[in-house]
Amino acid sequence: MGTGIGGVVLLPQAAVVDNRVSLVAQGGFVQTQTCVYRDTVVDSVGGWVAIDDAIDGSGYVVAITPTSANSRILVSAVAHVGGGDASDMRHWGLRLYRRVGAGGAWGAVAASHNADVDSVGTGVFAAASWGQNQSSNYDTGIFNCAGRYVDTPADATSIHYYTLYWCSWLGRVENGRVRTLNRPNKVNKPYLAQAVSTLTASEIYYAPT
Repeated sequence: MGTGIGGVVLLPQAAVVDNRVSLVAQGGFVQTQTCVYRDTVVDSVGGWVAIDDAIDGSGYVVAITPTSANSRILVSAVAHVGGGDASDMRHWGLRLYRRVGAGGAWGAVAASHNADVDSVGTGVFAAASWGQNQSSNYDTGIFNCAGRYVDTPADATSIHYYTLYWCSWLGRVENGRVRTLNRPNKVNKPYLAQAVSTLTASEIYYAPT
C-alpha cells in the first residue's frame, strides 16, 4: 500500500531506473543527483552570468535524466556568496538556469523567479541583501543563500542540467562589482571560512495519465 495524503491512497507504480523495474510510490523519490562544488570563484562581469556552467563534471552543475516525462524534478541549491566592499555588490541575486541535452542551450527557468508585476524590483531565485549600508565592510563576510524549485522535465530521454547564474547589482549591467563563491572577498586570515556550495536534483515519480 502506498502513502496516503489528504485521504487519498497513492499506490506504488513501476518505474525503470538503470534498466531495472522498481516499485515507487506515486509522489515518491526515484533518484537523487548532487553536485558538491568545492572550488572558489571570483567574478566581476556585469549582468547575469553563470557561476560555473561546465557540464563535464567540474562545474557548479547538477545533471539528471528523468525516468518519465510525467515526473517532477525537485532542484535544491545552497550557495555561499561573498563580495567586494570597495566595488559595492550589496544588491546581488541568483537565478536558476536549465539546459536540456549536451547540445542544448542554457535558459532561465522563469517560473522559479519572483514574478510580482506590482513592484519595480528584479525577480530572482534567491538573494541576500545583508542589511548593510555602503559604509559597511563586508570584504570578510560569507553568506548562505538557498532556494528550491519543482521543475517539469522536457522528456524522459535527455539529460537535464541545472546551474545558477548571478548578478552583482540587480537591474543593471555594470562590470567591476566583485562577487565570490565559497569564500569571502578577502581570505587573509585562518579564521575566515571557505565553504562548499551544492546543487541537488531529485526525481519525484508520477505515473502516466
